Amino acid sequence: MPEADLGAVVAEQAHPVLFATASGAHLYGFPSRDSDVDMRGVHLLPAAQLLGLREPEETCSRMWERDGVEMDLVTHDLRKFVRLMLRRNGYVLEQLLSPLVVHSTEAHAALVSLAPQVLTHHHAHHYRGFARTQWRLFERTGELKPLLYTLRVLLTGIHLMRGGGIEAHLPTLAAELPEAPAYVPDLVAAKSEREHGPAEVDPDTVRADVERLHAVLDAAQERSSLPDTPGGHDALHDLVVRVRTPAAPPGAGRRVRVAAPAKDAHGTDDTGPARQHDDTDLVGKHTVYSCVMGSRAFGLATESSDTDRRGVFVAPTPLYWRFEKPPTHVEGPAEEQFSWEIERFCELALRANPNILECLHSPLVEHLDETGQELLDLRGAFLSRQAHDTFVRYARGQYKKLEADVRVHGAPRWKHAMHLLRLLTTCGDLLRTGRLVIDVGDRREELLAVKRGEVAWPEVESRMRRLAEEADRALEGSPLPDGPDARRVEDFLRRVRLRSVQ
Repeated sequence: MPEADLGAVVAEQAHPVLFATASGAHLYGFPSRDSDVDMRGVHLLPAAQLLGLREPEETCSRMWERDGVEMDLVTHDLRKFVRLMLRRNGYVLEQLLSPLVVHSTEAHAALVSLAPQVLTHHHAHHYRGFARTQWRLFERTGELKPLLYTLRVLLTGIHLMRGGGIEAHLPTLAAELPEAPAYVPDLVAAKSEREHGPAEVDPDTVRADVERLHAVLDAAQERSSLPDTPGGHDALHDLVVRVRTPAAPPGAGRRVRVAAPAKDAHGTDDTGPARQHDDTDLVGKHTVYSCVMGSRAFGLATESSDTDRRGVFVAPTPLYWRFEKPPTHVEGPAEEQFSWEIERFCELALRANPNILECLHSPLVEHLDETGQELLDLRGAFLSRQAHDTFVRYARGQYKKLEADVRVHGAPRWKHAMHLLRLLTTCGDLLRTGRLVIDVGDRREELLAVKRGEVAWPEVESRMRRLAEEADRALEGSPLPDGPDARRVEDFLRRVRLRSVQ
């Protein structure tokens, strides 16, 4: 990895970090000269934030540049991370077991020791879905990066199903698995030169190899000796309680386990339908809308920009008849991919959440079915003058963080400063016109100049104040209604739930 003081990065975080590891291309064994440093890990929220009425922010994300290296750190609270482990999420297990350790604690070591207990043969679904997503991206772009991701995740899944544990390093997988295509080392070497270069391969050969690896993964899953359900629930529960409250005795707060009811010939019992879905199934099989967000959607992408994907899925109505409800959101299965269940998505949109409203208006739609089109047709129902409060309040919160950066480090995180200016501009335009347009258009170059640090911080501050004042004035004569049309949205959700009963 690039030489940078990663330990200092961990020390700067708002909450205690239990572990941080390098993920992404560095973990997978095919970094480029200009690859970002992607770090993932776990932090520990104060117990008080989990006991009150407010829902805490369980995921913290930060992007910045240090010593000329672009860095990305995402951490989950311990409880959320453990729940993801138990949901057959291969992505978080790769982060946990990464050999590229930036920061570690006793809690990290305990999680690593318990990781083998959560592995099941259903983890094949995660790798299968991730591979399909990356293959579609490769077919669309022809870039080498998604092709390497496709091959990597298929080989990781095969390795896991054969009892070899989690191995995410593509060169190692290519050396150990006889099914790996012989040209993998050449692709890795080509990727080292350029992050977003084209894949110089024969399409028919690669397609045949990918289809063959899918078949190998299917066969390996059928023969796998891995269990059907994850284990280690009690041990993980005790770990979460012990780390959060060091004085708690073993088993504190643990729910009483009752004997499982007898199952009938169809594998169901009187608690409701047997669970057949994992979280990645919900994204893979039930997504109604997906789009590209971030710099690419904003018209601010550069050669090294990642591709952030966001989506909406509809959990089948029968899943709500169980005691354990389906998740409100799912991270993955691909990197930089995040999806919301449709009800949660609509709740946030009705609150004028800036990220959600912008997602609804992305110009880069990748998937859209009939329900997704109905959702997009409702975009106007979510727009109201409440956007002034949420957009400007969010911007002011980000501004305080930038001020802190200037005090501590002498400069702000310029990329965040750029996006704050973009957000305030978008807010003002929305309030004036009643339309939400997220592509910056001809403002691209002046915003990128801010990202490059070419505009002095006092000038950036002046622009922020001016844009906030313009948004305040635009509110007075805005054509937007005072509030969203919640009734229309509720009617839509009712129709969606009724359609998905079967």
